[in-house]
Amino acid sequence: MIQDKNGYQVTAGVSHHKVHHGLLFTMSDIDINVDIAGPKYWRIHTPAGRQVHAEFKVSADNDAVAELYRAPTVSGAGSALTAVNRNENSPNLALSTVFKDTTVSNDGTLRETIRVATGTNNPNSGRATGERGDEWNLLPDTDYNIKVTVGNNSTSVEIHVNFYEVGG
Repeated sequence: MIQDKNGYQVTAGVSHHKVHHGLLFTMSDIDINVDIAGPKYWRIHTPAGRQVHAEFKVSADNDAVAELYRAPTVSGAGSALTAVNRNENSPNLALSTVFKDTTVSNDGTLRETIRVATGTNNPNSGRATGERGDEWNLLPDTDYNIKVTVGNNSTSVEIHVNFYEVGG
């Protein structure tokens, strides 16, 4: 509960509150050519001593499956992505690190599977979204992979992750 400039008591959700305090970050990426031969991986490494609360959203223009894994065996780090603070007035930087195209020799422990369906399986024409709207509370100092396996070659896939870090 916060008080606005007119003295009214206003309820703000956690995400809204985190944005105002410069503590909500986002990462997004698009790959316009994912093929059946190899899944697409994105990886988040959480900082030591902090819990990361994250919501994941994956979209594709063809059928796909998105999976969240904990503690994969990583043999190639991938390319670093920038996590952006959603409050443009805040100097705060994310301590979590985010990568795309990580090379994985073992997926790790499966935490969640989301089907991203298109066509007659989805009322959204042309693009389907897989999301739960629930956040995950991720372990400190741990790798997590988002693996997307597509059903057709040349599938366009995008990911959006909103997160905040607690502790430390």
